[in-house]
Amino acid sequence: MLRVSEVIAKDVVSIVRSVMEGETGVNRKVGINTLKDSELFRSIRALASGDVVVELFLNDYVIYVEHGRRKGAKMPPPDAIARWCRRKGLPDDNATVWSICRAISRDGIAPRPVMATAFEMMDDEKWSGRWLDLLYDELTEVLDKYFSD
Repeated sequence: MLRVSEVIAKDVVSIVRSVMEGETGVNRKVGINTLKDSELFRSIRALASGDVVVELFLNDYVIYVEHGRRKGAKMPPPDAIARWCRRKGLPDDNATVWSICRAISRDGIAPRPVMATAFEMMDDEKWSGRWLDLLYDELTEVLDKYFSD
C-alpha cells in the first residue's frame, strides 16, 4: 500500500504538469505553450519523506516563469539563452543570442503563475476531498494500531 505522502507527491507532480501543459503555459508573446516541452517541465519531481511530508523540486527557472521579468531589467545570461536556442533548434550564434537577450530586456516577459495556479488547484480539488480522506484513513489506521497493541 502506498503511503499517503507518496500518493500526494504523485498528485502534486501531476497537478503542476497539468498547469504547465494548459493555458498558463502559453507564452502570450508567441502564442504557443513553451512550458509543456521545457527543461522546467522535465525537472519536476516530488519526494515523499516522513509520514506526510512532500517536497516539490523544480528547476530554479520557475521563479522567472512565475513572476516574469519587468521591462528594462538587465539582460538574461547569454549562456542560458544559447542553451535554449540549441534546445529549440534555433541558431545559437552571438548575433541571435544577443538579439534575444536585448528583446527580453527591452520588452520584459509576462508572468505565468504556474505555482500559484497549481497551489490553488490543490486547495480547491485535493485538500477538501481526496487528500483529507486519505490522511484521515491513515491517521485512523495508525491510532487503531497504536491502541490495539
